[in-house]
Amino acid sequence: MAATGKKDAPSRRAASLEALAVRLVGRSLAEVERAVIIATVASARTERQAAESLGIHPKTLRNKLRKFQEERLT
Repeated sequence: MAATGKKDAPSRRAASLEALAVRLVGRSLAEVERAVIIATVASARTERQAAESLGIHPKTLRNKLRKFQEERLT
């Protein structure tokens, strides 16, 4: 192992993802998608950057955000 400990980063990331997955068990895929999209938009500088991070077209992101807003209002 390197003195900097950088080789441990992938294993720490994997453990972190496993812990997250355990917390998501029992939630619907739609709930998980909504949470990921909202968190990504909140951390991105622009919607375009958020869309790129999510791997979707900006128009698709806008449509999803509009749907989330409509669901919240009903």
